[in-house]
Amino acid sequence: HGSRVRPCSACWSPRGSPTPPAGVPLIDRPASPHCASSAKGSPHGSPKQCCVMADAGCADVGNPLPERRGWLINEYTGEREYFILRGGVLRIRQSPRGLDCGTLYLAHGSNVTLLANGVIEVSSKVPLPQEYILRAGRESEVEGWHDAIQAAIRAEQAKMDRLKELMEDGCTMHKYNYSNSKRSRRYFWVADEGRQLCWGRSKGVDTQSVNLRECIGIIYGPMTTTFQRCQNMEDPAWTCFSLLFMGRTLDLTVNSDLQVHAWFLGMQHLISLHGIGSMPMMSDAQFMARKVQYKVMAVAHRQGLVLGRYLLDRLRALAAGRGLGGLGGSGAGGACSGGGAAAVAAAALAVTSRSRLPAGSSNASAPVGSGEPSASSTAKEGKKFRKRDSAPADDGVAGRNSALRTKVLQLQESLRERGVQAEAAETLMGQTASLPVEGREAAVQSQLRDAALEALKTRCSTLATEAGKLAEAAEQMAPQVKAAEKTDRSLKKLQQKLDESEAKRAALERELSAARASAEASSGAKNGTSSAEAEASKRNQKLEQQVKELELKLEQVREQQNAEAEGAKNREQDEAIAAAEAERLSLQQRFEECTLEAANVKQEEVQLSQRLVRMQALTQKLAPRARELQAALGKLRGSQRQVKEEVQSAKQTFGSNIAQLVEGTSKLAEESKSMEEKYKVAMDDRKRLHNQVLDLKGNIRVFVRVRPINAKELPSEPEGEATVSFRDDTNIGIYDGQHSRRKWFEFDQVFSPDTQQAQVFEEAKPLATSVLDGYNVCVFAYGQTGSGKTHTMTGNAQDPGLNTNVLKELFRMRDERKNEWDIHISIAITEIYNETVRDLLSPSPKKLDVKMNSDGTSGVPGLTELKVDSVQAVMKCISDASKNRATSTTDMNEQSSRSHSIVTVRTQCTLKGGDTYVGKIHLIDLAGSENTNKSGVTGQGMKEAQNINKSLSALGDVIQSLVAKNPHTPYRNSKLTMMLKDSLGGDSKTLMIVCSSPAQTNVTETLSSLNFAARARNVELGKAKRNTAPG
Repeated sequence: HGSRVRPCSACWSPRGSPTPPAGVPLIDRPASPHCASSAKGSPHGSPKQCCVMADAGCADVGNPLPERRGWLINEYTGEREYFILRGGVLRIRQSPRGLDCGTLYLAHGSNVTLLANGVIEVSSKVPLPQEYILRAGRESEVEGWHDAIQAAIRAEQAKMDRLKELMEDGCTMHKYNYSNSKRSRRYFWVADEGRQLCWGRSKGVDTQSVNLRECIGIIYGPMTTTFQRCQNMEDPAWTCFSLLFMGRTLDLTVNSDLQVHAWFLGMQHLISLHGIGSMPMMSDAQFMARKVQYKVMAVAHRQGLVLGRYLLDRLRALAAGRGLGGLGGSGAGGACSGGGAAAVAAAALAVTSRSRLPAGSSNASAPVGSGEPSASSTAKEGKKFRKRDSAPADDGVAGRNSALRTKVLQLQESLRERGVQAEAAETLMGQTASLPVEGREAAVQSQLRDAALEALKTRCSTLATEAGKLAEAAEQMAPQVKAAEKTDRSLKKLQQKLDESEAKRAALERELSAARASAEASSGAKNGTSSAEAEASKRNQKLEQQVKELELKLEQVREQQNAEAEGAKNREQDEAIAAAEAERLSLQQRFEECTLEAANVKQEEVQLSQRLVRMQALTQKLAPRARELQAALGKLRGSQRQVKEEVQSAKQTFGSNIAQLVEGTSKLAEESKSMEEKYKVAMDDRKRLHNQVLDLKGNIRVFVRVRPINAKELPSEPEGEATVSFRDDTNIGIYDGQHSRRKWFEFDQVFSPDTQQAQVFEEAKPLATSVLDGYNVCVFAYGQTGSGKTHTMTGNAQDPGLNTNVLKELFRMRDERKNEWDIHISIAITEIYNETVRDLLSPSPKKLDVKMNSDGTSGVPGLTELKVDSVQAVMKCISDASKNRATSTTDMNEQSSRSHSIVTVRTQCTLKGGDTYVGKIHLIDLAGSENTNKSGVTGQGMKEAQNINKSLSALGDVIQSLVAKNPHTPYRNSKLTMMLKDSLGGDSKTLMIVCSSPAQTNVTETLSSLNFAARARNVELGKAKRNTAPG
């Protein structure tokens, strides 16, 4: 039925009959009994689905979408570009027949604004934000473009609203499972203003959903892995589409053509509004072309052919049906000679050109069965045409043959049209057969009128196509004009050579006449002497020979002149023919432009008259409003005078009020400064009292340090929300983008990413240096791999960490107290690698183990412990130990620690003439908790990660047991917890520094570390005791 809107497949015969049910019009939307059926009987799921889809998914013949095309100037580039508005899409080209260099989809948040001086501004958000400022030669043309684009935007928005309404009602679809590619029948609908896609066994039952704000795109057709793994798909390819999410897809099929049209375009619109980032868009025309391609591919595959071969066979069959047998040959001129795609294109072009040749065309006389002409055949045809010019009798026969062939083609075209009309008439008679007799004639007339309108529209589109072809031909004539100018220059050169040849011929004729005169003079002197006669005879023979030679040269020159003159004449005739053809095309193009301009002028006149009527109606409506505004203006003027009087009276008291305000402001500033000082003192007191409470309870102090974010992690950060935020120096908040919520934690101290090593040491110094007073102290860094633990504890030579800073402070205090105290310091450095204790100061294969002493403390027999008396000795020990520590490269960290590093410093402080105090401090850099999927380790690295996670899990079990105050604490589950027994469960002071990542990609590990730290903060070890050496 051509381009008429047809009802969906559910409204026609279920067996796919091409004839619609009786009573269904060809143009209006169908009122089929299937559409009014219940949700159970209709595949759409609701009574109005079919009509809504026919309205939203198909073109409405009664209200076509606005179309317009023409040249506009792009103000951004200053270039003149060709714009085409069709099907809700604004396309931009460099020429009318060129390729698209820009596209604006008007259905997704587009806008158009009419500016001054004949300028319009067009903006679009899909697939990327775009903006164009365009200008035309006439203001009326700009207004026409503005009205057309605005109408297109409104039409597209109305269509998208209807599609959204359709998807909110929902319909039945099939969902393919990713794991086993099985299909299940479910009811799908859209909720939450188009932000969620829901499905269930029925609407509201066993509901599942996906958030379209997490969707990144949509694909039409069975393109995903889920579809590709199906060996026998039960659904056609043109009913499939997939929604793309990060790491997964949602693969769906629908029941009919109109459903897939409506759901695909509607979901594409919703994803463009709410989805992530930008995605390629598909217009209605592109979608229909892709759907037709899938259908043709399905037909080809059922016949065991690929698409190209199937199209070639169909074109050959079509050519054979129209008597164009040459397309089916396999010779040099056959359609197959150019390869698969070239053959199809050449065959299609041949069929189209032969079926649409106008009367009188020169190509109409070509043999019907001929193939694609070659260069040699074209040259032969040119010779034949030149021979016809020289043979008038042959021209008459050729003309009659050409006319007969043209007549045959016209009769064949007319016969095909009559056949189509007869089929349409039979269809109309079949449709109106069930109507009453008195209403049958009116129905037939209505259908015939609609068919006539459709034919006129088809004819208009054909004429528009021909106009485009003529414009293209005009562009192609430019090279021919240049060739004509070049030929003119060549003719001038030939004329100059011809003049030179004429001069030479005249000189030769003069020489010939002189020779003849000499011969006559010689013959008059015969009566001379015999010697003179002999000489005269020889001279006469010589002159006669020269005369013959000159006559032969003269003949050659004349023949050359005649040939050049004939060639020049032929060229002049060809140029004249080409000039006449160019002039005819130019006049035809000018005529069409004038016709189009007249139509535009008429349309502008209609629009102006309509605007005038609207303006007059608006003026009549605004007249009462204008009178009301004038009355209101009078009231406002009176109010203005009253306000002026009040302002004058207020000026008198304003000065005194200002002085009072200035005095009050200064007092408030002084009070604010005083309050700030009091607040600072109160905060210092609160911190001091808090530390005293912790000392009494023996709680584990917990610090949190956040490292700076790196460039690789910035793109994954959520918009508008920082992953890590700080309320003050004790509260930290972590934002989880997946669940869109922020969780707050409170600790003893929180360090932001810009905190320096010295600031961290200043907070930990009072606790660390209490080792000189005879206390046991433990400072350990905890966190995931790559969070900055080694940097915090060890640092580098330019920016040392806690290990170096604590030892430097101990030596400084030793020197400060040397008059009253004798202080000795020793150091031991170990690591726990794969649950094995290793001595880093004296590496050897000797096996070391952790032993529990009788007093409840832990120790490592055989461990190297060096006495140090200077900072340089300490730095050398730390440097030697760092070289022996186990590290490797992972996806999370280039220098990842693969073991727990423990720096143990023992001090013995003797008061001269008094007691001796023994202290010990553990400075521990724990290996990072590790997600093997992120770190990407294998083999030995996997074994290391397993042992690290096992020891950290044992540490978590100990912390949990201490928080719950269980009678038994599982210290023996790991070498790490055994070494920390006297620090975690004894009478020591313990500081835990949790190192965290600020990246959203590590938010799960960050929350896990902070939750562990919050539990550890609740451990109460009891008040720490000083260790006195036995006297």
